Amino acid sequence: MTVRAWFTISAVAMAVLTAAFVYRFFFAPVSPPEVLVTAAEGRIEGTYAGSCWPQRGDELECEEAADPDAESPTAIAPTGTLRVVVVFPQQPDRGRLVITDASTGGEVLSEAWTDRLTYDLAPGTYRLEADARYPSGAFVRYVFAVSVG
Repeated sequence: MTVRAWFTISAVAMAVLTAAFVYRFFFAPVSPPEVLVTAAEGRIEGTYAGSCWPQRGDELECEEAADPDAESPTAIAPTGTLRVVVVFPQQPDRGRLVITDASTGGEVLSEAWTDRLTYDLAPGTYRLEADARYPSGAFVRYVFAVSVG
């Protein structure tokens, strides 16, 4: 190949990369952050349940998941502390962490948003709903299934 061919290929590649960067930075929708929960046993898999998240221009884009139930519960100890964080530079101002009994739907524990949730649960299957609230009506919500043996 000649130097001219390499120069042409490089110029085309740079143009494509620049266009992709401009689209991603200025025009692509902004995805809401993920909520992560860990216990002493490790990370608990969660399911996206919905959000209202600011886009470019400060407009909120809202969506609710069709079926936010987590598929398979993660086994945790009967007592302990859950660490809850949002994968975003700023943690939420407010929100709720609610644990409900999966079989009855009854609320077992409900607290204002905190990064550490101390729990004491009887054997069974539970659902943790993490609802992180931000200013101007923005929020992100995830559901986590846990089981206590």
